[in-house]
Amino acid sequence: MIEIFQINLILLFFILFLFLPINIYDESIYLKKSDLFDKTALNLAINLNILLIISFLPISVHYIQPYFYIFFLLVFVFVYKNHLNFIYNFFKTFLPLGLVFIFLSLSISSELYLGYDAKKFYYIKSLFFNEGKTIFDLSNFSQSIWHPHFSSYLWGFFWKLSFLDLEYFGRLFYVFLFCYSFFLISNINKKNLNNIIIFFALLLLFYEYKYFTGHPEILIFSLLAIISKYLILLSKENTNNTSFILLIFLLSNIILWLKSEGTVYFFIILFLLIFQKQITINKKIFIFTSFLAVFIFKIFIYKLTGLEEGLKDVYHLEYIMTLDIPSVADKLFKIIIWLAYYSSTNI
Repeated sequence: MIEIFQINLILLFFILFLFLPINIYDESIYLKKSDLFDKTALNLAINLNILLIISFLPISVHYIQPYFYIFFLLVFVFVYKNHLNFIYNFFKTFLPLGLVFIFLSLSISSELYLGYDAKKFYYIKSLFFNEGKTIFDLSNFSQSIWHPHFSSYLWGFFWKLSFLDLEYFGRLFYVFLFCYSFFLISNINKKNLNNIIIFFALLLLFYEYKYFTGHPEILIFSLLAIISKYLILLSKENTNNTSFILLIFLLSNIILWLKSEGTVYFFIILFLLIFQKQITINKKIFIFTSFLAVFIFKIFIYKLTGLEEGLKDVYHLEYIMTLDIPSVADKLFKIIIWLAYYSSTNI
């Protein structure tokens, strides 16, 4: 019963991420093209970037968490003190998401095992953060220096949220993001019942416990699902929607810090934005500059924290320059074989 209570408590904190810092019932002109779901997605993106910035500081999770919670609660009370009826409607709308999250969380709690890379790398990094260490201490874990830190930071940060001190509570954010992304992309019909049916159908098709064994791929998948929705909306808009572009940019920045492969997704998203016909040339220049700036910032952070060896993954220029035609042909041959295999086994 205590674990069930804790799961419900942590769900409320995750839901808080959707309420702030933007008032989701704000009707101001710069959000006039955004509905309730769009604003929650933007809030989630902003809060993940806030946590990312906090993760760069030489301040332990133990110290930052109490102030973080208190600040969030105070802002929530200030922003929504006159919107109690809206809060009730919000929870009624998002009730399917909450119920599914609780059900899947109980499933996670009954099958406690970690994936191979999670045990060897990501879990150990989450221990660093859970035990009060910071990004500046990760250089001591030389075996995992090339793995970006943010997925483990989220794991350690939310693990510390649990008063039971059970590591899987840190991984429940992976479950929440997975459920939220499907709930968001299922919102395609004016009839709420149809959206709920689509939501449950997607969950039945995609959910497997192995996706939540500590690997950051499920975080990347969930963020890409959200980004895909807004790339499609951008392509259909008659006029530019700056809030959609901002949302895509913020989530792309998070992907950059989750896994080495995030670098590839980061630049793919950049090029997809650049080729959007609905975006003006001036905005495309600004988008390109912004993406380049955060990528350079990542290099700066790695050098500042002693993790510069982590920049030398398989995507660095020195490696690319050593590729020749036979090695490229060999890699393409293997990729095609595995692509055919997984295409036949993965819906």
